[in-house]
Amino acid sequence: MTQPVPVNARIAGLRDLEPAGRLDAVCVAAGLDQSDRALLAGEGALPLATANGMIENVVGKFEMPMGVATNFCVNGKDYLIPMVVEEPSVVAAASYMARIARAGGGFHASADDPVMRAQVQVLGVSDPAAARLRILEHRNDLMALANSKDKVLTGLGGGCKDIEVHVFDDTPVGPMVVLHLIVDVRDAMGANTVNTMAELLAPKVETITGGTSGIGRATVQRLARDGAQLVFTGSKEDAAATLCAETGARFVKARVQEEADWARVADLIATEFGRLDIVFANAGTESNDGSVESISMDGWDGIIGVNQTGVMLTARTALGLMRANPGGPCGSIIINSSMSAHKVMGNYMAYSVPKAAVLAMAKSIAIHCATEKLPIRCNAILPGVVETEMISAIIAKSPSPDAARAAYEGMSPLGRMGRVEEIAALVAFLGSDEAAFISGGEYAIDGASTAGMTGV
Repeated sequence: MTQPVPVNARIAGLRDLEPAGRLDAVCVAAGLDQSDRALLAGEGALPLATANGMIENVVGKFEMPMGVATNFCVNGKDYLIPMVVEEPSVVAAASYMARIARAGGGFHASADDPVMRAQVQVLGVSDPAAARLRILEHRNDLMALANSKDKVLTGLGGGCKDIEVHVFDDTPVGPMVVLHLIVDVRDAMGANTVNTMAELLAPKVETITGGTSGIGRATVQRLARDGAQLVFTGSKEDAAATLCAETGARFVKARVQEEADWARVADLIATEFGRLDIVFANAGTESNDGSVESISMDGWDGIIGVNQTGVMLTARTALGLMRANPGGPCGSIIINSSMSAHKVMGNYMAYSVPKAAVLAMAKSIAIHCATEKLPIRCNAILPGVVETEMISAIIAKSPSPDAARAAYEGMSPLGRMGRVEEIAALVAFLGSDEAAFISGGEYAIDGASTAGMTGV
């Protein structure tokens, strides 16, 4: 193996030569061969086809003179410095000052690591100090996710090296948590790399079915305040448009019981967001329900289609997307069951049966994911009577609204109905990293309605 020839930066009389002679002298001083000489001569160095791929709207090439500054000694090593300038005396001045510095041992230089910062701001945080700790607890996972976007950079020894989290309690827009990604960009400019990493770690994408009213709408609002990018489905386009304007979420008109509709939803999430972290299977109906003797087959099939088949399709679609997440499979599936899974209603049979079935479904999915060694969790929530728009409308239309409200509130030992915001808060928790070890669970949120009885 041949050793590189040491460069001699002292070339006496270089300025007195013609360009070809100078080029010969530089090649001798730097130990360059004929192919190197041809490149330095610049003849055809930049073909028009190459130039056209470098920037936009190329119409030609613009040439500049290239000179060589001599006399440079940096950290004890000689260098010849190529300089492309249009102003006279610049190369001469640099060479002269390098000659003066050379007498004292030349220049001594050091360089910091080629580090850039990417910033992610999180607004609307109720407890920014706790949010900071949660982010830091998952520092290694977040760094691994960021580095999954640029295997070339990490292969060269670069990539995300650390994460800093700063808290600003008082800003004009409220409390703020600011995350800095510390990225070693090596020899790259780095802007695109760090921006891509920041976008990847920006708020997680969450999908909510049945998001145009009631619990679904409250969950969209809650997760939007938490900083999530949201996609939700439903059938009420006017209500969805209002919610989208309020939260910035995306709406897809879809029937949860239709497999083809889920293909459209999955394609949108994969194409426009590139990942899915949380899904809330919330859509439900009790239209045309009845007892075992009174319900029609159309009523039965309609409710089972939405409340059971729809949940299965939601979970199956989510699982496929979560398997493909950048950085590896991960995610949380949350299924909205009901206290009716345990405390069934004789006159709402088709509603009660699938609510029990999806409870078993959640456990089955959780076991499946664990057996497959997938860090994807599945849990069910079991709300009691919640004051949704539907319940409020029923109360208002009753012959005695006060008596109707008292009857609904009396179903809970706590003496009130649940609030949609409380259900949304439980969904947000089960979707968060704080619930990372919770899977296969069922969570009653019914004011002790199913806990038991009081004694006599």
